[in-house]
Amino acid sequence: MAAVEVFRFFTEIPTPIKSDENQPIEPKLSDSQKNSSSAIEDVMAELRNLKLLVDEGVLTEEEFQQKKRQLLQLD
Repeated sequence: MAAVEVFRFFTEIPTPIKSDENQPIEPKLSDSQKNSSSAIEDVMAELRNLKLLVDEGVLTEEEFQQKKRQLLQLD
């Protein structure tokens, strides 16, 4: 590549991208999917709260594991 071509490559101003193309694509979720996401977040929040209770000595590890299995529907 000649020096002039390299210079031109680095000095040309690219065409601006339309602003719509820069926007993140939001997935279109059905109501059941939205509710499912919300339910997962609720379970995660509940597990965090229960773990805090274990750390504070309010719940035993066994009680935490039992409630965790129940929340995750593993029983």
